[in-house]
Amino acid sequence: MNSMECNARYNTVIAGKTGVGKSALINYLYGNNIVDSGAGKPVTVKGFHPIDLEINEMSVTIFDSWGLEADKYQDWINSLDEELEKRKPGSDVTNWFHSIFYCIQGGGHRVENCDIDIIRKFIESNYKLTVIITKAEMLTKDKFNEIKEVLIKEFSHDAFEIIPVNSIYEKKINGTVTEQFGKDEIQKAIISQFYDSIIDRVPEHCFEFAKNDMKIWKKGIKDYILRETGWFNENKVTETINIKAKEYQESLQEKINSEILNVINVYRNISRKMNYSPDKYKNNFNDYLNLAILPDPAGEEKWWEVTCGFVLIIPVAVFGAIWGREMNRNGIIKKLDKFEEGFIVQLEKIKPKIKENLLLFKKQQLTVPRAKWLSIVNKIIKFINP
Repeated sequence: MNSMECNARYNTVIAGKTGVGKSALINYLYGNNIVDSGAGKPVTVKGFHPIDLEINEMSVTIFDSWGLEADKYQDWINSLDEELEKRKPGSDVTNWFHSIFYCIQGGGHRVENCDIDIIRKFIESNYKLTVIITKAEMLTKDKFNEIKEVLIKEFSHDAFEIIPVNSIYEKKINGTVTEQFGKDEIQKAIISQFYDSIIDRVPEHCFEFAKNDMKIWKKGIKDYILRETGWFNENKVTETINIKAKEYQESLQEKINSEILNVINVYRNISRKMNYSPDKYKNNFNDYLNLAILPDPAGEEKWWEVTCGFVLIIPVAVFGAIWGREMNRNGIIKKLDKFEEGFIVQLEKIKPKIKENLLLFKKQQLTVPRAKWLSIVNKIIKFINP
């Protein structure tokens, strides 16, 4: 287990208008009276308020937004923009929102423009979310379908899960009982969110990671040029830079692959600790990613190589002999700047390839035949317990 996995915190957002039942949903999902027990500050002022707790030895932060009201809409949007800016795809995966729930009250029977705007902001920030229709016991099937149709028209049928939920068990005065429902469906949606978050955010994450890594490498090369270039050794300097550039290409490949594995391991660890992959979900996220980090005793291709073995392929030509021999110090530095520009162009072209391979990874994980699945599990069991 790497340090990033050990330090990972599960960050969850519960957002929605005032009175939609966010607090009840938090208690239903994560334990009775979490909100009322004083674990977090009352949501009466601007901002997203963290509720820090520990579940199954997993550090969890639930971000409960201050209620959205008509006269506070712009302030609410500004707070959301600030949070999303801090958690862009290029940031550390442990800082991302890992699950997002946007709540719409079923009893209201309508989706408002502010709901659409906020959902769209999350999607535009490369996040997958789940729309929770709270107090769904008040809805008829027809009314629920009307809400779904509005959301599908604004986005698409597969933009996100739409789940009816009743968070509170109630016994009415006439003796009838309103049961809680929706938790199992939410947990299943969370597993799907994990896959989609990796697919949607990792390409941009890799792009930003590689750009920053390139800046560090470039600074080291520039320092070398300024320190070593003299009147008579330009040829030696340019030859050394070309060697270093080729070595950097190889090391960057490994760094990016390692970074993707780090992201996968963080989500795998959250899934395992939060019990988001019970046996009833066939081919679940957690078990597949357990396979992803264990060696295959039969010598077959490791599962993670579907994702990570070739996601970043920078053409060697980009690095090969890019500096000529007849240059002075300033000429070499100018060429280095031009190389950085070309490098970023190449990275942009690689992003779609990363997403394509991640989609392939998800497809293979979710469609592997059960016989093959059991065979792999048995091999790993034998490897662990020979």
